[in-house]
Amino acid sequence: ELAREDSSNPIFYINYAHARVNQIFTKAGKREADVLGADFGTLDEAGLGLAFAALGLNEILNDAFNSRGLQKLPDFLKALAADFHKYYNENRVVGSENEDAKLKLFALVALSIRTAFALMGLNAKEKM
Repeated sequence: ELAREDSSNPIFYINYAHARVNQIFTKAGKREADVLGADFGTLDEAGLGLAFAALGLNEILNDAFNSRGLQKLPDFLKALAADFHKYYNENRVVGSENEDAKLKLFALVALSIRTAFALMGLNAKEKM
């Protein structure tokens, strides 16, 4: 019930990032499969930083397992969602010169969120 109440809830905030990715793909008229071949080389430093953050899930999982630090996964997700929202707010995606690379980046973020949520027994929302 709390997860549905407001944006101050971390689960709501993370779900909003995932749903926003789906909304952006819809707005662009594309699917994840359409952008798989996009080149990350066209991304700026902030975009590459977001990609590396999303790719850090495996390391976070190993660290959480080895240290028995269960809070590391939710902390990772909150940071990833914050990085995603910041990048989205500072960069035009749909209609940009490197739209496909940015969409591929967002698909990677969404995959990390879905995977981490599934490990925690949660489902990422497609829309909100």
